Amino acid sequence: MRCFLALVIFTALAATASAADKPPVIPAIEPPAKAPFALTDHIGKRISDADFRGRYLLVYFGYTFCPDICPTGLQAMAEALDLLGPAGRRVQPLFITVDPARDTTEVLADYVDAFHPRLIGLTGTAAEVKAVAAAYRVRYFKLFYPWSGEEKDEKGKAIPEYAMYHTAFTYLMGPDGSGLAVFPHGAFPEDMAAEIRRALEAKI
Repeated sequence: MRCFLALVIFTALAATASAADKPPVIPAIEPPAKAPFALTDHIGKRISDADFRGRYLLVYFGYTFCPDICPTGLQAMAEALDLLGPAGRRVQPLFITVDPARDTTEVLADYVDAFHPRLIGLTGTAAEVKAVAAAYRVRYFKLFYPWSGEEKDEKGKAIPEYAMYHTAFTYLMGPDGSGLAVFPHGAFPEDMAAEIRRALEAKI
């Protein structure tokens, strides 16, 4: 019941928040020209965008505590990759957290395994995540629940409960690191796979 109420309250508050209260979530209309990053993957290895040169990337920003939006987006990504068949091996899926405080490498390892065997989870410091999000023109911010602070840690300190409001697109990046396409939330896996296949066949 609490999860349901959280989703309802989260949606309502996000829809009514004024620009003065919170940073707006501005959809990226076009993919970024370039989006360099240096982060830590879900097994603790430091990697950068340069490590994927020569391969296509499918990039999704989200967080593991997300009740609905992120799982839906990642499932669509996974289905699109499966629809590509053997050609899908040329495409590397990435999940970049916007909640590095909670999404440790251990948490990400369990999370990405539930969606696709080749999905890599990426995290980093708050500054590192902010930098890569800016490169992709992704906006995100914390939204605290009304009951935040009811739970206590072992020292009796209130534990704030929050959701992350964020841009929920999937980005297709080319072998040279340039942006090729942006898939909005709710895009059908079949449409995503068709667009990716066109890029693969055209060798963009």
